[in-house]
Amino acid sequence: MELFKRSLIVLSSIAVFLIFTIDCVQAGPKEEEFISEVLGIIEKNYIYPSDPSSCRYQIENYLASRGPIELEGGPSLEGESVCFDKYSELLTPWEYKALQEEMSGHFGGIGAVIGLGEKGGVKVIEPLEGSPALKSGMKAGDIIVKVRQENTSEAINVTDADQAKKMLRGKKGTKVFVTIERDGALINLEIVRDDIKVRTVKYKDLPNNIGYISLSMFNEESADDLEAVLRTFRKYGPNPKVIIDVRRNPGGCLGCVLEMLYYFSDKPGDIMVTTKFKNKEEVDTIKNQFGRFIDPGTWQPKSPGEFKDYRIVILADRYSASASEIFVGTMKDWGFMAVGSETYGKGVGQTVISLSDGSALVLTTFEYLVGNSKTAVNKKGVSPNIAVGDTRKSLDDTATDKDAQFQKALEVLIKMN
Repeated sequence: MELFKRSLIVLSSIAVFLIFTIDCVQAGPKEEEFISEVLGIIEKNYIYPSDPSSCRYQIENYLASRGPIELEGGPSLEGESVCFDKYSELLTPWEYKALQEEMSGHFGGIGAVIGLGEKGGVKVIEPLEGSPALKSGMKAGDIIVKVRQENTSEAINVTDADQAKKMLRGKKGTKVFVTIERDGALINLEIVRDDIKVRTVKYKDLPNNIGYISLSMFNEESADDLEAVLRTFRKYGPNPKVIIDVRRNPGGCLGCVLEMLYYFSDKPGDIMVTTKFKNKEEVDTIKNQFGRFIDPGTWQPKSPGEFKDYRIVILADRYSASASEIFVGTMKDWGFMAVGSETYGKGVGQTVISLSDGSALVLTTFEYLVGNSKTAVNKKGVSPNIAVGDTRKSLDDTATDKDAQFQKALEVLIKMN
């Protein structure tokens, strides 16, 4: 897509940064340059009407909240409809770097999923398999209390998850010292950071020669990982049967989901997605993807439709959003089955545009339509072929006999020829 050479197309339902409003301050020369840059981009590319004076006010508030524009850190702003929709925002340089790392699928850090604890504080949700966090002795349920960087004497009290992520990430080989609370006791951990790969594709073999794949988001590693997993299911014989679970998948990058769709059709005219920008419309078909996707093992272009013979059932729910909805909606349009509940209904996409000071603007620049039918998703979602309520009490119930959506997908696959 031509928009900007320094841009990233993202499709995610997650609003990750803070709403922040303060009294407006007078802008200096650097601020004026920044404001003019952002206003120019909004005027040219934002798909909704906007009011320049309201935009200026909100951008000035953003600048005041983060301090001098050459400094990193500080909260970012999610604006009102007169300037930004709820999916658009300004990112500080650090937030922009974190987003790029998330989309790449790699970052330097300790390898732990963290979030807010039930009683406050920052809780370790899961140390990733083989990660420095796990090797150090960190466990799920630990509360992160303090973090001290290598070559510093002062430990910083941890108060929120975003702050913790920023402090725990860093270059491979560097040390970070973490104080955690476990069962009322404080434990000090010394952790050597490593290159962490975000595993978005997990799989297992089920009875009756059925494969199960959980896809948690769409990043730059996801398509190749999905391809590798799907190939393992060839061991089942002709027309392997596979469940692809995108429940609670908030989305990711547009190119990533297009590469996945490319695996399931070799009909040149099949439409993956139609993107409607402010002044133009683009249609992504199987044909115009030829040569675009490269096999990382051979460095040769991938051929379309490698898994078109698979019997696929997709699991979706109301938390399946953005890129997930493109995947579910287009696959359904192409004749594959979807089971579960109606998806989120976020039918608009954002471009992440680098700004001259190292920060970035995430801006809603297009609406998308799915499949050959060019079905609108925005505020509607994608309806499954078979509607089934979610009976899981927790995520531990996923893909068990307590998961009615999963059980229905199994039933449908078993009946397929």
